[in-house]
Amino acid sequence: MRRSITTYLQELEQFLGYYPIQVTSVILDKIQTLEMGILIVNLIFNLIKSLLIMISILIIFSLLMISIESKYFEIAVIRMVGLKKHGVIGLIICQSFLYVIPAISSAFGVSVLILQKASVVFQQMYNIEIETIPSADSAMQALVIGTIIPLVSSIYPIQ
Repeated sequence: MRRSITTYLQELEQFLGYYPIQVTSVILDKIQTLEMGILIVNLIFNLIKSLLIMISILIIFSLLMISIESKYFEIAVIRMVGLKKHGVIGLIICQSFLYVIPAISSAFGVSVLILQKASVVFQQMYNIEIETIPSADSAMQALVIGTIIPLVSSIYPIQ
């Protein structure tokens, strides 16, 4: 948008000739102000997102450590029966995914409900339409983060 406004102003300046004129645009100044605001809000959301990721990694890590310490005897018996080290690692990773899969599915449901409510509010107050279904980009980002969190949190209990 900014580029199209700038090219339009340059074409206007070229059409008027090489007289000592100066073309200014209030719209470009407003767009720059809005871009800075959007960058700050985006930075704040990214900080909150990374903080929540770290908290969820620590929570799943502590749950895995408690589970492994309480099932230490069971894991020893399973190893004695013939399960290899890779099987125990698979058990720990599966257990960490069992914590995350219900959270991801419920988070998608809650996000649809929140977006529907926000859509109604923004439509009534500001006459702005909001999509009620999360975009494919945000869904993929949530799935990637949701699969990375249990893998990162199960690194130390595997050792």
